[in-house]
Amino acid sequence: MNFVFTLSAGRTGTAFLAALFDENLRYAEVHHERLAFDSFGVDTPDLSDLVLYNNRGNVGKVQRFWDRKFARILSARVPVYVETSHVLMKAGLVENAVRLCAGHDVHFIRLHRALIPTLLSYASRGDFMNKSSQWLWYLDDDYSRTFLKPDPFRRFGLPGLRLWYLMEIEFRATYLRMCYENQPGVHFHAVDIEDLNDPVKAGEMISKVTDEGFAGSVRVPEKINVTHEKVPPEPAVLEQLEALVAGTRGLDPVATAREYIREGIDPFAPEEPAEDLWSN
Repeated sequence: MNFVFTLSAGRTGTAFLAALFDENLRYAEVHHERLAFDSFGVDTPDLSDLVLYNNRGNVGKVQRFWDRKFARILSARVPVYVETSHVLMKAGLVENAVRLCAGHDVHFIRLHRALIPTLLSYASRGDFMNKSSQWLWYLDDDYSRTFLKPDPFRRFGLPGLRLWYLMEIEFRATYLRMCYENQPGVHFHAVDIEDLNDPVKAGEMISKVTDEGFAGSVRVPEKINVTHEKVPPEPAVLEQLEALVAGTRGLDPVATAREYIREGIDPFAPEEPAEDLWSN
């Protein structure tokens, strides 16, 4: 089987990516986010999986979720399984996919979208304004296991918190790629979401992650799940965001990942709770 997942922040084009695969693959199971009421804890990490992973690491309860999920996927025996949800990487997707998918090809797509449009999208939607939003869809700056200390970002209010999340995802994706890119059958791809509007470039991307070759262009779907600005952002808002983004240029995710790997540090190594309430 070919598995395709994303290592991306929310609002970077994951819904569009799922539609692109669905439009062009004949024999594939394709999902964006699996959000049926009975999917949480089975197909999608539930809240305890997310909070445990980001505070205790890849503990037994989290691993059991992935055991169930991949057992269900593998039993379907489809040639290509695609799931573009940005939530999965925040609960241990990569290390558990590598653990459970030996003998198959696993592709992780790092979707890139410009930082300022992404930040504006969060602001338009009111994202990060409460803990429930952060727990379910993003990352909580109070989590004990993060690459980046949130305090330097917090002093800039919500824009700073949103930028911290985007940078934390960048650090995590870089670390995971450098840890696992040499594993047999494990592949990482960097994709700019704007390039996928080009039918030829989109076809090249799909060919890389599946066994279906696209000699020419593919069908590109309409943009979906788009946030439409009712009024253009004020110049002062854009200036603030530009200054915030400029302040991150000294951050080096590659150097940080290299140091972690050299020192043998696994930031999400399991630390089992004193009492495993989820053992049954």
